[in-house]
This record gives sequence, C-alpha cells and structure tokens, in this order.
Amino acid sequence: MRSFVVIQPINLERFLSFQEVSHILYTYEMLISSLFVLVIALL
Repeated sequence: MRSFVVIQPINLERFLSFQEVSHILYTYEMLISSLFVLVIALL
C-alpha cells in the first residue's frame, strides 16, 4: 500500500506534464495553421 502511495504522485505529475505538452503543441499547431491561411489569403 505504501509503494502505491509513493508511485501515485509520480504518475500524476507525469500526466500533468503530458497534458501541458499536448496543450502547447495544440496551440502551436493552431498558430501555424492560421499563419498558413493568412499566407494563402495574401497570395
């Protein structure tokens, strides 16, 4: 039971960091796609 308590926060931290990274990638992807649309509109 004690080992479970020790492992749990590490997994939670890893999940939060993964969520953060995916959010950053999503924002970056949105930025790239909007810039791409802007370039097409100008051409």
